[in-house]
Amino acid sequence: MPEKQRRYGLLRMLGLILSLTLLAAVSAFGAGAGQAAMHADKPEAMFPHMDAAMGYLQAADKQLKEGEPIFYGHRIAAMKHTEAAIADLQAGIDGYMKAHPSTQRNETIPEPPPAEAGDKAPHMQGALKLLQQAQAELEQAKRIFNGRRVEGLDETKAAVNEIQIGMKSAAAHKNE
Repeated sequence: MPEKQRRYGLLRMLGLILSLTLLAAVSAFGAGAGQAAMHADKPEAMFPHMDAAMGYLQAADKQLKEGEPIFYGHRIAAMKHTEAAIADLQAGIDGYMKAHPSTQRNETIPEPPPAEAGDKAPHMQGALKLLQQAQAELEQAKRIFNGRRVEGLDETKAAVNEIQIGMKSAAAHKNE
């Protein structure tokens, strides 16, 4: 077999191998894209814990604003921390959404917990429970928000602390 024919045969075989490899790679990529398209009608929340935490924080903020003014400034401090946590989470979510505009969100609006019979401060108790739920959600959230999740978590913890201190202060002054 002449040298020229042998080289031509090798080049054809090499071309066939490369074509098959490329075809396999494209098929594998296409299958993944097809699976994604198949689930496009059911968007999965990208950050369910952040969305849930945001809902709890907003509900807690509402409870604090409706709260009883007998907590010696601790209710006001808790409101400031809650508002700061909401701002931190929103900034983190906005930053992520700007970088990933096709991200789906599932916003949640939780109901405030029911007041317990004889509770003297149902809004403060409700806010406390909501903030504790927000804290639990933030601890489980993905770490993709450029530190804003951590800042929001710190503010949430500070709000919980203010409410607990305020409730102790109110109880101590009541017994005087």
